[in-house]
Amino acid sequence: MDQIEQMSPKRLRDEVLALFSEEHSTGAKIIRALLDNVAKDSNPLNLSSQRDDISAVASCLYKNERDALVQALLYHPVSQEQNILFKKTIEYFEGYSHLYPWANQQYARMKERRDNGLIQVIKEQRSVEEVLLDMVCEGQICHLDGADIEFIDRKQLWLMMNEILFAEEYFISFDNDHPLMLDCGVNIGLAIYYTKRRYPNARIIGFEPWEKAWSCARRNVERNHWPDVVLHHKALGGHEDTLQLTIIDENSLGSTVTNRMDEIIARKHLEAQQEQVDVITLSPYLSEPVDFLKMDIEGMENEVLQECSSKLKNVKWMFLEHHFAEQLKNNSLSDIILLLQSLEFEFEISKSQAYDLRKRPFAHLGKVTSTEIWARSTSKKEF
Repeated sequence: MDQIEQMSPKRLRDEVLALFSEEHSTGAKIIRALLDNVAKDSNPLNLSSQRDDISAVASCLYKNERDALVQALLYHPVSQEQNILFKKTIEYFEGYSHLYPWANQQYARMKERRDNGLIQVIKEQRSVEEVLLDMVCEGQICHLDGADIEFIDRKQLWLMMNEILFAEEYFISFDNDHPLMLDCGVNIGLAIYYTKRRYPNARIIGFEPWEKAWSCARRNVERNHWPDVVLHHKALGGHEDTLQLTIIDENSLGSTVTNRMDEIIARKHLEAQQEQVDVITLSPYLSEPVDFLKMDIEGMENEVLQECSSKLKNVKWMFLEHHFAEQLKNNSLSDIILLLQSLEFEFEISKSQAYDLRKRPFAHLGKVTSTEIWARSTSKKEF
């Protein structure tokens, strides 16, 4: 299928049909009809006059059928309307397949609601995110496999689910069944859920400066009876202090004690709130071996890492989201990289999902952005 653009219509049809078995008959019929039209050099499906036909594609849940449909459409030009409908269909299937293993199926009944969900996306023009979240959310509770998670904002919940659950950004194979995790930037506690689902005996110490998120995370810990979890309503910094925390209503994930968001707040006329928060240092919590240090602290990364640098040798794995803005000249990514290198960490760097699809990246140099770093100690130190 890699060279599909060079195939004749007949060979394309034969290649695709070879993928299907009898149990996939519904999806296969749709592909057969489409490819029969391709072979006759006519339009694949007249969806502009038969919008309901698209709901039948809901049966093409199997990846090989979905891929075949996409490839066939790429091979044979379709109208703009058809292209939009099929793109939405594929987006829905991808989101559905990502969510399915994490959902509480007793509540969600995703298989029963799959076809109707696609109809809502196509005919009612609802977003894929909203339709899928409706399957697992009731009020401010998200019913996941093995846990009921209270959340603050649906948009931010979906973003966190994509990063933490679907992409599994914190997946680590620990060498023990009771790893110690320091969660710096807990928010509602979704990373705690992810870790506890894989390692029920994990010990977790968390830090969250925003009182609303900290309270929400604490209720999630209590509601789901997660043992060995301690949450501190504190911000982290280079020294003990009391600072103003800024929370943007449109971005509940971006609360910060820095001024990195001031320019965006002013330019976009965003609503923001402020509250006082105590600041503590991280080094007292690094006196014993730490299996995983997760750090998402909105612009304080370099200050915190420099303060505890002499104890980072006790950390095995580290996730760090580095935040930058013109106002944060002291939060240099190069300083963090040099520190990790000096401590014998190997690492990988990538843009965070929120900034990954930016157009014209050169135009954004020096402006608000975030970068993710995954690091592992290569030191010979015995943990």
